Amino acid sequence: MLSEAIESVLAQDANICEILVVDDASSDPYAAKNVADQFANQFANQFDGVRLIQHTHNRGGSAARNTGIDQAKGDLIALLDADDVWLPGKLAKQIRALLDFGSGEISPLSFCASNCLLESDNLRRPANHTGPNNYRPLWRYFLEEDCALQTSTLLLPAQLAKAVRFTPNLPRHQDWDFAIRLQQAGAQIVYLDECLSHYRLHDNPGRVSRMPKAARNSLVWFRQMRGRIPAPAMQRFFFTRVISRNAFAAPWSLILAVAGAAMLSPKTAISTMIASRRKPSIAKADLMPKTGAMEKSH
Repeated sequence: MLSEAIESVLAQDANICEILVVDDASSDPYAAKNVADQFANQFANQFDGVRLIQHTHNRGGSAARNTGIDQAKGDLIALLDADDVWLPGKLAKQIRALLDFGSGEISPLSFCASNCLLESDNLRRPANHTGPNNYRPLWRYFLEEDCALQTSTLLLPAQLAKAVRFTPNLPRHQDWDFAIRLQQAGAQIVYLDECLSHYRLHDNPGRVSRMPKAARNSLVWFRQMRGRIPAPAMQRFFFTRVISRNAFAAPWSLILAVAGAAMLSPKTAISTMIASRRKPSIAKADLMPKTGAMEKSH
């Protein structure tokens, strides 16, 4: 997957300064090194190359992204998770959108995101049914409209990324947290409805959202968002969206998470819990079947 991710970067028609691969102390560090060396030798004459940065111990997704952000040399930073891919033209379209938004210049207080294609084992569908705007807080977009700004769709000025950075030690909702804090720092979002990346959702029990303790992981973020997001809104999202079937595999963890969610706002906990309803799962008819035209073109 790492090779496919890098290939999708090299397929872009934008001016790429460098590719930074951050290995967060993976179980097979030689695999990442071999892939980075392969591409670095192959494309040494085109740009500064593929640079591998290896953590000595596992520090989590936020720390890995911050390492890349801190060491990036370019004026713009685009993020790409190793199990995702960009579609051709992704960077060029986003740069043009930022230039248009800034009337020919990229504002230091702007960032670009796009829709993405959620890719499961047999089906593909767009992640978002609507786009965000700068007149409503992004937390409403995430918690109330059931939408997302996935990390691999983001493009932003390097100075803005270095100033805001990802929140360390967040086990879940790292992308939401980053986007919300970008907006609350005064940055305006430029959103493209077009799907410009593939976000793979294969049925992997190791995914953060599928872990039995995922509810408690969400609670870690909720606690950090106190004062930034109204507590009743976080409670509604917790009771309607966070609790999944997998959570019941760790009942004590679930009980602690429910208690923690209630403590976010004890006055509204009972009424919010009663009023909450699980959102129906997306019907298969709403999903887009794979077609040859949607296959990765890199």
